[in-house]
Amino acid sequence: MIYVCYMIKIKSYGLHWKNYDFPYFNEFKIHEEDILILEKAQGIYVLESNFKPIYVGKAETQKEMKTSLFKRLKKHTRNHHRGQWNTFSWFEIDEIEDIKVLEMLIIMCCNPSLNRQTKTKLSQIKKQKTIKQNENTIF
Repeated sequence: MIYVCYMIKIKSYGLHWKNYDFPYFNEFKIHEEDILILEKAQGIYVLESNFKPIYVGKAETQKEMKTSLFKRLKKHTRNHHRGQWNTFSWFEIDEIEDIKVLEMLIIMCCNPSLNRQTKTKLSQIKKQKTIKQNENTIF
């Protein structure tokens, strides 16, 4: 068994916000400073149905994705997830590697029904864990 100690710095967050509070639905029900954070922030978001996580996603303003939490959440008000979620939580994180780790941890713990990649991500984690074990093995 391997024990991992990993610290992730969460800059800011919002828990269980109603999706009608999201600016796409009503710009006056959310504080302007929160809109500014979401428009620039990268990190993790969780779409929830009656407070139960149904989808976990990430937004990266660096590297290949180049999209903010705001843009990703707005997209989910118009795509195939529309109407399936009524609250969301978000976590602003600076480090790309931390975003990936937290996304996988939340998916592993919550097993959200709309994440198609859950099994793939779990197998990736197992492979990484095996590789780390092999690297630490002394022959």
